[in-house]
Amino acid sequence: MPDKYLVLFTWGGQTYMDNGKEELIRVQDYKGTIYRDAGASEGNLEWYKNRAQRYSDAKDNYETRKAIDEQSSLLINSNKTTILDYQDSGQLELLDGNNDNLITKMDSTTPDFRVNLEYDDTKPSDVRDEYELNADGSIKMNGIYAIKKDNNKNYLRNVDFGIVERARQVLKLDKDVTNIKITLANGMVLIDSKIVEKDGKKTFEDDVKDAIYVPKSPQANGQVKFELDNELVQGAHVEIEYALKVTNISENDYKDQNFYWYGYVPKNDENIVTLKTDNVIDYLDNKISFDEKENPLGDVIQEDTAKKELIKKGLLENSDDVNDLLNKTQRVLLINKAYEKDLKPTEQETTQFKVSKLLSNITKEDDASFENKAEIVKTIKLWGSSLITVPGSYIPSKSETSDYDNDDGETVLITPPTGLDMNYIGYTIIAISILGVLVAGIILIKKFILK
Repeated sequence: MPDKYLVLFTWGGQTYMDNGKEELIRVQDYKGTIYRDAGASEGNLEWYKNRAQRYSDAKDNYETRKAIDEQSSLLINSNKTTILDYQDSGQLELLDGNNDNLITKMDSTTPDFRVNLEYDDTKPSDVRDEYELNADGSIKMNGIYAIKKDNNKNYLRNVDFGIVERARQVLKLDKDVTNIKITLANGMVLIDSKIVEKDGKKTFEDDVKDAIYVPKSPQANGQVKFELDNELVQGAHVEIEYALKVTNISENDYKDQNFYWYGYVPKNDENIVTLKTDNVIDYLDNKISFDEKENPLGDVIQEDTAKKELIKKGLLENSDDVNDLLNKTQRVLLINKAYEKDLKPTEQETTQFKVSKLLSNITKEDDASFENKAEIVKTIKLWGSSLITVPGSYIPSKSETSDYDNDDGETVLITPPTGLDMNYIGYTIIAISILGVLVAGIILIKKFILK
């Protein structure tokens, strides 16, 4: 009928194939494609006629977008899991402590256009007189919409809409050993050396005798190894300093309506989307000591009930693997007082802490080995897509759970000198002595008894 109309696209929850894998289109992570023809379309009721180029002709509802992004501004395990499950009834925790049902649909609309009583005598070459119909009697569409009136036809051509993945939001955690100090029982400092980067490679800042630094690689965690005589190890005190660096490696996005609809980048990075690290979980090695007064970073959680609260609060996933990890870890450090900055893309923030260990005798079978593993479990953002990582899902024993938001510090290993273990030398001397006595006995028997 002659009147004013618009076309409404409702999307969210559809799937598409990407390299043989089915991908779900979530409104948290997708948006309408850039609207480029605003000058010619908005306020022009005949914008769809005689277009020289085909554009994306609809804009997302911006108020709906603001509500969607508010729902995913607090990224913890329970929220990310709800987004991945993508159920309308899914409950998300908001920054103010309230809950809200997950939004799963977006409406995108074209500008108004007018359909006239008159019709266009010129039939486009790609429009047929005969149409295939859907079950409800509507015309099957292949990029073209047709309005039919008696034997005359008004053609609504080149009305297009698309969606695109939003800028990816990612926080990366790097955990590294930055200093090793070994003090002997008599108070003498045997080793006190930083690990720094030289010529693009990490190594000891100073020459350290009987020490090896093996850098991290995609296949290995890295290692800081020291060889000490067993006599020196007895009563020695080891201090290990770790650095936890968080880097925003996101693609640029802006909390700006003109950027969202039209792709206009604000000047001077105004309203650029930032990310803030709010909580980091550190699984402290059971063999080390941690001084809370020396490292006022957060809360050291030891009791089983307190560790289970991390799951109840949605920071960690409720799985057998996570529960097993918590049971095996005597102390969990919840770092919630260290990170304060809203990081723009490429910006980073680092915090450090120390652990220590009083050594006793070591043998090759019982080396002093220390590890440390951490994960970002709570992130705050005020706009943009949900993080591509799933916080609170890292299981150190399972390589497939490793992601940008978790990392292991290099393994610190203290062993006796290779081939110079005094215990084994002592056993060797005893064995040689016994063998000497046996040989001497055989000679005497042959000479005096069997003669």
